[in-house]
Amino acid sequence: MAVVSPEDTVKLGVDLGPVRVFWPDGSFESPYESCFPGLAMSRSLGDSCLDDIGVLPVPEVTIRALKPKDRFLVVASDGVWQVMSNEQVAQTVASAKGDATAACRAIYERSAEVWATERGTDGRGYRDDISVFVIYFENE
Repeated sequence: MAVVSPEDTVKLGVDLGPVRVFWPDGSFESPYESCFPGLAMSRSLGDSCLDDIGVLPVPEVTIRALKPKDRFLVVASDGVWQVMSNEQVAQTVASAKGDATAACRAIYERSAEVWATERGTDGRGYRDDISVFVIYFENE
């Protein structure tokens, strides 16, 4: 097994996706095959099937005071962040002009399109999960 750091991927020019946790060779047995292709660390919440190998679904919580410049919050799964940059998501949300449903739909549709045309072209038709929430803040 090779371990490749995020810095090494930049040097090598490879995109390995998010950091993932896998079982050691030979221990990939039921019910773990349902977690294939490994746990992406950005979605460890709810993946309690990985408790056995020490990945606990306990969130890290950060409290941050809203500032006048804060306009919205986007919470999305790795199926979005693997194919859209922060800037692309922010532009999409801003262009929805306060319509959270339209913003979510646009982010979902763009992510699904990229998975279908660019990322899922390996013959397996793989597409990661795509979940997104958008919350607009009221300006006072």
